[in-house]
Amino acid sequence: MAKKEAGAQTHPLFSIVVMRAFEGLYVEISGDYTFRDGRRAYCEFIALDMASTLISDNLKPTLAEIESAEMAEDGRSKKFLPLKFNGVTSWQRHVICLMNDIVFDPIFPNPTPLEEYLGTFFTSRVKITKVIPTKKLLDLFK
Repeated sequence: MAKKEAGAQTHPLFSIVVMRAFEGLYVEISGDYTFRDGRRAYCEFIALDMASTLISDNLKPTLAEIESAEMAEDGRSKKFLPLKFNGVTSWQRHVICLMNDIVFDPIFPNPTPLEEYLGTFFTSRVKITKVIPTKKLLDLFK
């Protein structure tokens, strides 16, 4: 288990460095998916940032894109809403960082098991539609 330092949350699978990076992103994301200073938060960059931290800690993350499991009349997936934002923000798709079926998404305070994340954090069912494997991420960060 990771050693606890003042002010840092711990996780049995991830180091203090990883948890501090995640905690910093969580604290920065406000109720409409913007940073505290008003800048728009882009899930792709946040997921890449978290993946970079995990890779720096000698771990092998992947990125995944999620969409609603429900289809709209036009054939595209319906928008879905994260419960955290109380209907303020809706998404057509969302990108997350995964490590051993644990989701690192700073809209929630802790890394979360994938099954729980997909099944309980949104107003409708969501599914993974694309995955960027570790090897492609490693090539990106060379």
